[in-house]
Amino acid sequence: GDEGTAMLEIVHDCAPGAALAFASGGSTSLEFMQAINSLQAAGARIIVDDRAAFLTEPVFEDSTTALNDRRVGAAGLRVTSAGNRGRAPYQATFNPGSFDSDPQIMGTRHDFGGGDELLRFQIPGGGMVTIFLQWGNRFGASADDYDLCVRQTDGILVACSNDVQDGHEDPLEIVDLECTAPAGSICLGDIEVTRFLGATQTFALFCTDLCQFNEFNSSSGSVVGHKAVPEVLAVAAVPASSPTTVEPYSSAGPATILFPSSQSRFKPDLAGVDCVATSRSGFNPFCGTSAAAPHVAAVAAILM
Repeated sequence: GDEGTAMLEIVHDCAPGAALAFASGGSTSLEFMQAINSLQAAGARIIVDDRAAFLTEPVFEDSTTALNDRRVGAAGLRVTSAGNRGRAPYQATFNPGSFDSDPQIMGTRHDFGGGDELLRFQIPGGGMVTIFLQWGNRFGASADDYDLCVRQTDGILVACSNDVQDGHEDPLEIVDLECTAPAGSICLGDIEVTRFLGATQTFALFCTDLCQFNEFNSSSGSVVGHKAVPEVLAVAAVPASSPTTVEPYSSAGPATILFPSSQSRFKPDLAGVDCVATSRSGFNPFCGTSAAAPHVAAVAAILM
């Protein structure tokens, strides 16, 4: 695709003597691992990707995808984009607020701060996004039951993800949303996190790239999955026009790992420039950590 070609073009511009290879696929975690492994098997000494983290996999422990990259990164140089979720992450320890007696919820609300039990967010007109909630239980063994709901700004309930967690399920709730307003406008909503049953846990909220949290957003904790392992270099983005300034959408750390032991991993590892010119349609300029990561891979190629 054009994005992969644009990444290859950046590498070639910076390190024209480097031999290039490309592995397609990656819409699922299995395809992604197969792509990474096939590049390694073909003899690639530096492997760079810009695949977003798979948020249906665990973020508080190393997922199967992350464990695969730990192996690959131990044998060669693995570079990845840190991600572009800097505008829509939230991580905290559950802070009990009021009880929500709505029959669809029946749980204790999280107090985001100062008694505010709702997190305001926005979606651009015509956009479709997914909101993910994860909390600090092991995947396949969640004994604490948390729920995720979205309300209109007038309080009307729009959607709820309230699956049962009773010790055998994943600590995961997901809500899909669409903004039906015309392009150029926005849709506003409020996120509500509730604890239906169980202990106080650390939890994380993520929203896909088009989404933006308008409050309580520090961007920290948004480097997750294979990007968070020590054997992979996660690359933040800085604009080519101002390379000492981190892009506001660039994901930030630290990465919080709770299992099998508690760790706070320093992430991202370094930064590369973005918003550069390429010859590909739709990627001139080419912005985001997807453009920053191949710059770092190219520098590594020159050094190698």
